[in-house]
Amino acid sequence: MGALFSFWLFPIAALAGLLSYEEIKKALPWLGRLIDKNAKIQAIIQNSLPSVAVISLNALLPFILEGINSMMVHHTCSLMCTVLRFDVSARTSCKELG
Repeated sequence: MGALFSFWLFPIAALAGLLSYEEIKKALPWLGRLIDKNAKIQAIIQNSLPSVAVISLNALLPFILEGINSMMVHHTCSLMCTVLRFDVSARTSCKELG
């Protein structure tokens, strides 16, 4: 759980930083000028955009974890089936020899 927190913390912090008003003005000056023209858009960008992005990514986290879990379960089941087939075939061969 701690590892997941560590790996999730850095992308979320980076995204929140990139969506700040100052970073938008540095990275995309034309968008910064567009934002400066309208006070309502500027308020939304400064106050809400980073929070909405972080909340959205946190809302997606259960679906991401479920997808990872289903991939791991499928891989584990495939591995278990392979081991079981090997075990059954080995026992059958031993019975035939003995």
